[in-house]
Amino acid sequence: MVGNKDGFIADAKFAVDCMKSERLTARWDLLDSNQTVLRTLPNATQLISEPYAVPPGLYEVTITASLWSSYFDLSHKTVVVVFCVNVFVQQPLAPVVGFRLLTYCHSL
Repeated sequence: MVGNKDGFIADAKFAVDCMKSERLTARWDLLDSNQTVLRTLPNATQLISEPYAVPPGLYEVTITASLWSSYFDLSHKTVVVVFCVNVFVQQPLAPVVGFRLLTYCHSL
């Protein structure tokens, strides 16, 4: 869960244990609850969503990775990782008076 005023960063580390690996592609897709692709990043190691970039709701991040080289083509063999991000509305700070002190608090 992340607040919409903060945005979010999702990152991934790819490790390939193959001497002949030459090309690794990793495509990131950000989808809304209707499975509409809102953003696609080719060959990235992280997805950054700026503050207030998406409205509150449940989002799906899909990372699709494939590998090929001049010796073999595994582009049709892919690895797909999917995870969800819940973006919620953060309430603005509200003044609360207590014990003759003016303090600020917020609830998540």
